[in-house]
Amino acid sequence: MLDPLERMIETIKLIAKNPLAATTEEVNDAGVMTFIAQKEKSGKQSEKEKKEANQYETAVLERAIVKISHLLALGFGEAGGGIIGQNMNNAGELNPMMPGVKTYAIFGFCILDNFIETTEILQEDIMSYVNSVAEITHSIVDRYGGAANKNIGDSFLLVWKFHNPKQIKEMDKKNSFETSKVSL
Repeated sequence: MLDPLERMIETIKLIAKNPLAATTEEVNDAGVMTFIAQKEKSGKQSEKEKKEANQYETAVLERAIVKISHLLALGFGEAGGGIIGQNMNNAGELNPMMPGVKTYAIFGFCILDNFIETTEILQEDIMSYVNSVAEITHSIVDRYGGAANKNIGDSFLLVWKFHNPKQIKEMDKKNSFETSKVSL
C-alpha cells in the first residue's frame, strides 16, 4: 500500500525541483507506468492483475499526477517552468513578484510571398506546400542552433536564444547571416 504513495511523492518532488521534467521519461520512470510496464515485461502479470492495476485508486491518482504535470509543463513552457520551479522551492510560498530573467534572442520570420494567390491556386494542396517549406525552414534553423517557434499562416516565427549578448556577436562572426529572398 505504501509503494504507490512513495512513488507519487517521488514524482511530485521531482516535478517540484524541475517542472519541465514532467515532459521527460524521468517522471514516467518514477510513477506507476514503469511499475506496470516492468510487470508486463517480466510476463508475470496476469490479465486479472492488469485490470486490477488499472482500477486501483492509487494507480489512477499516479496517472493523473503525471498527466497534469505534463500538461502544466507544456502550457508554461521553459520560461514559466523556471518561475514555477523557483516558487515551489520557496517552501511552497507563491511569489508572484519574482524578478524575471533577461533573455537575449534573435527573432526572424520566413514569409511566404503571394500566399493568398498560392492558396487559391493550390487549394487542397496548400498544406503539402506549407509542409515542404516548413521542413526546409525547420531543418536550416535547427542547423544554426535556433528553433522554429510557430507557423502564423503565411510566415514562420524563428527564434535563436542566447545567455548573453557576447554569444550573439560570436555567432555573427561564425555565420554571415543576411536577409535574402528565396523563390520556390
